[in-house]
Amino acid sequence: MKRPLFFICVTCLALWQSCEVFAGEYLVNKKISPAEDVFYADAVSLALEAGGLFSTNSHDTTWIPASMVVGWQLDEVGNDGWKRGNTQFNFEFKGAAIEKGVEKKFLGFMAGPQYNFVQHGWKWVPFVGARVGVGFVESQSEAVDARALAQDFNFTFSVNAGVRYLITNHWHAAIMVENQHISNGGLSEPQRANRAVDILGAKFL
Repeated sequence: MKRPLFFICVTCLALWQSCEVFAGEYLVNKKISPAEDVFYADAVSLALEAGGLFSTNSHDTTWIPASMVVGWQLDEVGNDGWKRGNTQFNFEFKGAAIEKGVEKKFLGFMAGPQYNFVQHGWKWVPFVGARVGVGFVESQSEAVDARALAQDFNFTFSVNAGVRYLITNHWHAAIMVENQHISNGGLSEPQRANRAVDILGAKFL
């Protein structure tokens, strides 16, 4: 089976590690630091995400996503106890090869907030987040398959939770669980039914 070389290469790279690029002079001459020295206002990160997402409704589909995510930390670490942490905003450029299902590929853009639970001295940083956006698929006619998405243009949103490990203050690795919804919001009706795709799985970054 032929698969896009892009997705294969990005997936292999993302399974190992992703790169964080921090702006300004904050990290100049710093040693490897605990989590609170990495999370601060206006820090910018670049990450690669990849994994596998599987249908939780009648679509019976498998997606292999690969994404480039730019993260922008909005504030300093605050709050007390288990709520200690900060907020960042993510911009995701996402593609997916659809291994199993009616459609063949997905390309889209998503954005949304993420909260990082930053504890004193920890290199493990749990997080939760959500993203919304738009995407395009190669939709198929209902005559081909009754499960087909009704049109190429779709809306999408996702929620996720995971944990990040700080290898150094420039490099990290993480795993997260993501649930994503894809549908056209009824734009195709009444000519064609709006059949949503719901997928759940794990991603590495």
